[in-house]
Amino acid sequence: HASNPYCASTPACDGRSVVVWHGSGGLHCYSLAGDALWSKDFGEIRHLWGYGNSPLIAGDRVILYSGAGAEHFAAAVRISDGEVLWKTVFPGGETNETPDGQLTGSWATPVVLTAPAGHRVVCALPTGLAALDPADGRIVWQSEGLASERGKLVYASPVVTGDAIVAMGGYRGPMLAV
Repeated sequence: HASNPYCASTPACDGRSVVVWHGSGGLHCYSLAGDALWSKDFGEIRHLWGYGNSPLIAGDRVILYSGAGAEHFAAAVRISDGEVLWKTVFPGGETNETPDGQLTGSWATPVVLTAPAGHRVVCALPTGLAALDPADGRIVWQSEGLASERGKLVYASPVVTGDAIVAMGGYRGPMLAV
């Protein structure tokens, strides 16, 4: 999209490395001195409004969620060497529209939830929330409720507060608390 260039997401830094996501341009890791450490190509990321999800550093891995485009996925990449540890593909990412012509996509950055059962990576999908096990990418739970009659669009990242997660659908969409 003309107003959403390849620098649409926010870099992530753990004090040793800086990780940037450029959609179709790939995921890249640099030293603090600016030396390229590794790059990963996750294929073409197509959406009429571009992409905007930012990488998240969680422990020894970079968590990447891409909710806009032909492939809708979350992945974990080891920050030390760029090895892809897992990739979870979500259904429904084949096009930018639902079968009834509504726009669909998520530009939200995932968050880490600390729960009694362990850490979870929570992604705001175009229709609801999904919590993944950061060790293997397995979907632990999902919750619907962000889609509206105006579309399946999510712009804001979920917020963890106390024992609840709050998410908002875009374009005057609904709010969801889990």
